[in-house]
Amino acid sequence: MVKCNVDVSPARDGIDHAFFSRMSLTGKGTERMKTGTKGLAFAATAAFALGLSACEDGPVTPGSGSASGSAGAGAFNSELVCETVDFEGFGVTLDEGVQVASDPVNAVTVFGLPITVSTTSFDAGGTAGAGTNQAVVIDANAEHAEDYDLTTSTVGGICDGCGPLGKMLVVLDPDGFAAQGDSRYGGTISFTGFGASADDLFLRSVTFVDFDQAQDPNEPESRIDVDGTTVAVPPETGDGGVATGFLADKEIILDKIEMIFAFRTSGAIDELEICKDEPGDNGGGQGCTPGYWKQSQHFDNWTGHAPADLLSSVFDVAGISELQRPEDDLDVNSITLLQGLQLRGGGVNALIRHAVAALLNAANTDVDYDLSEADVIAEFAAAVAGTDDDIEEQKDRFAGFNEQGCPLN
Repeated sequence: MVKCNVDVSPARDGIDHAFFSRMSLTGKGTERMKTGTKGLAFAATAAFALGLSACEDGPVTPGSGSASGSAGAGAFNSELVCETVDFEGFGVTLDEGVQVASDPVNAVTVFGLPITVSTTSFDAGGTAGAGTNQAVVIDANAEHAEDYDLTTSTVGGICDGCGPLGKMLVVLDPDGFAAQGDSRYGGTISFTGFGASADDLFLRSVTFVDFDQAQDPNEPESRIDVDGTTVAVPPETGDGGVATGFLADKEIILDKIEMIFAFRTSGAIDELEICKDEPGDNGGGQGCTPGYWKQSQHFDNWTGHAPADLLSSVFDVAGISELQRPEDDLDVNSITLLQGLQLRGGGVNALIRHAVAALLNAANTDVDYDLSEADVIAEFAAAVAGTDDDIEEQKDRFAGFNEQGCPLN
């Protein structure tokens, strides 16, 4: 999962726009992209040339720019067909140019599939179901009496990076849309129904707006889960900051996507890119994802390695001082290969997940993988001995190979 360098600054309005919510989303607007080649050069320079860099250089300041994930996360030997959620089909009500009400978001579609939206919100005491129980949109280009951090400077806000986004999804505050806009307390929004699709759909990228670190160290960080598996951890954009095209780990959606906002934080999401693979004409590589290899029913396909083997017995972890949150309480020298596959979070955690999957792909003769075991081990060692950018680029490189399509049962 991509982690970007962003600025964090205090809220202009001085109000804690906190919410803890779960969102599952679908999209509209189909696009096709053909990516990937077999036998890519293994040098980091080649990875960069293929567009695998994690983020644009420099910080993302409130109300300006965006922290963008790379447009092509690795080498997919297939044709991606994607639909993107932009929420422009929902409206807001204006009173003398100020937003006072918003359309409820109760249903969406993706690839013609109807998705049901159900919502539960929290109140100030954290009681589930006691709030407004509704997801709504906010328009970045219209004034709002309270949500300065989700509107542009032309209408009195601080989020100029929000302008191109237009309508964004938030959780309705218990005190109402006109008074507060997005919820200060949080809740859950579930978009369900993906299981009815005949295709293997997955979340490829998403845009995060106005995200901060969890204020309570006992609470998990914000994240996106697919059927309980974490696929993306949003960057700390700060008030009015935007992270566009933020890449998610590939995980086939069996039922729903959950966007989990850490308790006592706030934010909005937009531009969820949901894709499916169609056979490409460039042939070549295969690979199975970390999500495949960590399932107990697939342990029989582990070749030359066992789930209980120590990560440090295979990979050089000397360059890793500590794991990132929310796994910073684990000792990298003591975790197993299976625990490496199960790590949550971005940065080096995500690199380890994909490195272990790459190792298992390379070791299995039934997987036509692009790298050898020696290649995987060497590239991992070079990445962890380098910079944070090197770690992100190598993670994207492994992820691309791991997501080419799994030939195993």
